[in-house]
Amino acid sequence: MNTISPETARCWLRIRRSVWERTLRQLVTQPDHWASGRLRREGAHSELLLLADDLQLSSTVPTGLQRPPLDDWLVLMHSDSEVPTADRLLALQQPRAAQLLVVLVLDRQHPERCHLLSFTNGRAPAVELCEISGSGMLQLQARTRDAVSHPAESRRSSRTRGALGADLHDRLRASIVTVVGAGRSGSQLCFLLAGLGVGRL
Repeated sequence: MNTISPETARCWLRIRRSVWERTLRQLVTQPDHWASGRLRREGAHSELLLLADDLQLSSTVPTGLQRPPLDDWLVLMHSDSEVPTADRLLALQQPRAAQLLVVLVLDRQHPERCHLLSFTNGRAPAVELCEISGSGMLQLQARTRDAVSHPAESRRSSRTRGALGADLHDRLRASIVTVVGAGRSGSQLCFLLAGLGVGRL
């Protein structure tokens, strides 16, 4: 498995055009269905590509509990009115802590637009872009990009966020700290920095 740094990596999603068009046709005829499939990783270090080789239609809501614990997976759904909130999608999809979930909410009026949300527990960066590869390659315009931490991560850092404020807490989560020497004082310092929520130690 690739080790990707959420602070430095760029991440995007690629779906084969044949899979995309077939899935769209199915979702148009069965709008109350969901499409989902496993994502395959390619790349390492500063760039990560998530590939969707196949998507399956389902009349029931796909959840993370139905998938292996370390699976990266994609869900496609239609939205008639407003886009579901991140909290609602998390409650519906129930991703496991180690899973990376990407949700594409399609706009019925403008099929070239979508809402792209990614849910991760720090195992991978937020997805920036969705490409449809193949003849006449498309880039979907993501109108909303929202990276949401897993609920366990939110609970763990909620007190720190409340004490420091959202802006300072986000800067702390994005910071990289090096401690030289992990003796008596250094080890205590590492423990405190980890508790504060430093991004990389």
